[in-house]
Amino acid sequence: MKMDKYMSCVDFLLYSTFRISIREGAMSEDEIIDKLIESAYQDATRQGAFYALIKKEYGNNLKEKANEAKDKAKKELENKISKFNTCDEFNNWYNDLCEEIMGKFKKFNEEFRDSKKKFEECNKEFKEISENNEPLFSYGNAQKWVNMTIKNIYVVGALCEIMNIQHRFCEISKKFISKDIEKQLHIPIDNYILESIWNEENKKMWEEIEEEQKETQSDKSPLLKEIHYKNNKNKMKKYGTDVVKPWSKWTKEDYTLFKKKFDENIKIPENQSPLEWENEHWINIALQKRK
Repeated sequence: MKMDKYMSCVDFLLYSTFRISIREGAMSEDEIIDKLIESAYQDATRQGAFYALIKKEYGNNLKEKANEAKDKAKKELENKISKFNTCDEFNNWYNDLCEEIMGKFKKFNEEFRDSKKKFEECNKEFKEISENNEPLFSYGNAQKWVNMTIKNIYVVGALCEIMNIQHRFCEISKKFISKDIEKQLHIPIDNYILESIWNEENKKMWEEIEEEQKETQSDKSPLLKEIHYKNNKNKMKKYGTDVVKPWSKWTKEDYTLFKKKFDENIKIPENQSPLEWENEHWINIALQKRK
């Protein structure tokens, strides 16, 4: 079937962005989901030089281990996404999925810990990135992978809905666009989103995180390091990794605390889903970075 010019443009946009095509007979829904998950994985592991560090310090051996863990986790993610039921309690489904992904990377993270002692004395960069015995693939990476996968499905599904595209993939995407579910979706946490809410308007949220983490988190690697300048307790410091722990190093406790305080303090308009709110704020920061 010949595509009209608008459909052709959408198809080109989707293929150039995600390597997927929605033209009739081009790709199955499983192939489309696979590509969207792969794209999300690249986003989730780009921060912190995940693969760059493996290549530099360990060569192919640990890189192969990472890819083995990735492939196992990817199958779990594909299975959970394809079988997702809108009757499920989303947060339980989400938490179980992140835990299962971390489980697939457990052996890799253990080998990372065992091997790091061989390198930390001769490589300052490695010593800094592996401080506090942190896993190389963290809960922060897992949340980004899951949340970006769902966002990719959401975005492509919304385009299909606008263009009235009939594809079996749409049966999966409709679950996450449905009004019952879209309000429960989590936003992908990254530096742009953290920077977008690091301001006086949301100062109360950060102060609550600072207070609560004293009871729940390790002093060695707190989620929030310092809000104010030491010589001016009324002025917030400029956003950076010296004030908030990089999301790629977040633990489950970090993510849970942040999500709790975000939900309590950030008021997303009734006519917006969390992902619509995230799109707007992410793009605003991205545009600022261009200036």
